[in-house]
Amino acid sequence: MGIRVHSVTTIAECHIVEQLQQSIWGCDDTDVIPGHILITIAKESGMICLVYDELDEVIGFIIAFLALHHNKQHLSHDKQLLKLASHQVGVISDKQNKQLGYQIKLAQRDMALARGIELITWTFDPLQGRNARLNLHKLGAVSQTYYRNIYGNMNDGFNGDLDTDRFLVEWWLDSDHVKHRLDQPTDQFPSSYTVVNPITESTSDGFLLPSPQTVPFTDQTCFIELPADMNMLTAMPIARQWQQQIAYLFETAFETGYTVTDLLRHRDRNYFVLEKNWSQTE
Repeated sequence: MGIRVHSVTTIAECHIVEQLQQSIWGCDDTDVIPGHILITIAKESGMICLVYDELDEVIGFIIAFLALHHNKQHLSHDKQLLKLASHQVGVISDKQNKQLGYQIKLAQRDMALARGIELITWTFDPLQGRNARLNLHKLGAVSQTYYRNIYGNMNDGFNGDLDTDRFLVEWWLDSDHVKHRLDQPTDQFPSSYTVVNPITESTSDGFLLPSPQTVPFTDQTCFIELPADMNMLTAMPIARQWQQQIAYLFETAFETGYTVTDLLRHRDRNYFVLEKNWSQTE
């Protein structure tokens, strides 16, 4: 399916984005970004877009704004870099699972590069394997930051009873790493890597439980293991157990110099790939 991404220029278009936020995530009025804010972002060099399908019907939207990225290991000099903070990308329910998210992000990349912007960041829930797969494996984004309950309690049908823990991912648009992923991602699974939290137990219903024991982060490259799909668990105590374990593991990994660079699938499990002292140049 082909798409067309159109930058909004009117308050009427911003009201459509308001409606899409509610219909896609089922959020309350208080959680919708209002049109007067959206039009301001659009007029001040942010990125507010509507996404159209081949029949020229609206199927999604983008909300992003300009921000400053503080110096980290990717920057060779002590300064702040102008970036695009991508706050929301949404697709209507009957158009989901059709690779549209990937197409929208590629369009966003092209638009950012045309403006001279080399970095886009956004947050996502690491328990959501489909998003993790798209962001890390297909797009080539990476993460060195884990936020606990960053948005507080969300009044929507997506987060359930869980805290709003999130990765902050960095998408270095013109890097060798990203170009390689967009050109030829591989699903090869290197079984030699150490799994720091190997799954060994499950409930009588077949739900996988977090490992009761973990191993230290000592290898150059290692895995953090999760069930392939946590969506069914969002209102269950098991999901909270998983969230608590991976929060500790990712925070420990990031504090000791690791970067999350990929998500691989193997035998109905998800494996986050962590590399120590990683560089975006391959």
